[in-house]
Amino acid sequence: MDAETGARTGAPRRAHTGDRRLGTRRRPRVLGPPRRRGQPPPFNPLPTRAVQAGDCSEAVMPAAPAQRWWTDRPGRGELHETTFTLSGTPRSVWVYEPPGLAAGSRPVVVLLDGRTWAVDLPIAGAVDALGPAGHRVPLVVMVDSVGPELRSEELGCSPAFAAGLTGELLPWLRQDRAVTDDPASTIVAGCSLGGLTACHLALTASHVFGCAVSLSGSFWWPGSGPGVALQDRIRAAAPSRSRFGIEVGTLEWMLVEPNREVRDLLADIGHDVRYREFCGGHDALHWRDGLIAGVASMLGYAPVMQ
Repeated sequence: MDAETGARTGAPRRAHTGDRRLGTRRRPRVLGPPRRRGQPPPFNPLPTRAVQAGDCSEAVMPAAPAQRWWTDRPGRGELHETTFTLSGTPRSVWVYEPPGLAAGSRPVVVLLDGRTWAVDLPIAGAVDALGPAGHRVPLVVMVDSVGPELRSEELGCSPAFAAGLTGELLPWLRQDRAVTDDPASTIVAGCSLGGLTACHLALTASHVFGCAVSLSGSFWWPGSGPGVALQDRIRAAAPSRSRFGIEVGTLEWMLVEPNREVRDLLADIGHDVRYREFCGGHDALHWRDGLIAGVASMLGYAPVMQ
């Protein structure tokens, strides 16, 4: 589990911040041959994934639930990468236009931690499956987090980052890519801290983002640090029409209760909340299918032409 999933447990705050220095203590030297880094098993038929910790392989057991949406096939649409200055920081933004996308008033999905879904685990092929399954087809915009420090700052419910998404990114997309200005068709989605920020945006900027998809949301935030917890913001919020899709793994022992709490608080003030717990941990291989499933549930089915 990522260090950022640390919950409100009274442990030192640095244990929750994803600080890589936690693992750099010197170890006593042991005589013997030099240790080599692990490598994926060469006979695993499943593809190797490039993640932050290095190349990793998948292990899928016979009784594992089928992933309805995910595919390793490349997307059939057009993927464009551009440099966009968001909240004062130049960064990569990837825009994917899948087949079947309407010419105007396009639904839009903004994916946080965009490099994961544009480069590491390309999501385009899974997005392509929405149209043939009868769902509305969105334009997908993937926003790079740049680096760990900026990510922790921006995805910690940053007002400046929220203003950048609502006041800079979305207006550009409306002008350049003909996306809708209807909040009900404007989705923000993320995992871990990205899930926290997605829910925060749908709660506090519901005039822009009317839907949030959160996978393993880090609702422990801010721990013992500065900031207002999402739970407290929900308690103080006026009801809105925002809808929320929330998933968490049952093995994410520090996240299950905070996610249930957020679900209940949102439902108590009248929000549409679709909640699911899956047997798994804090892992993008679990999130990838749930992300598309959450988007599909928010967009609904395309109207049938008579």
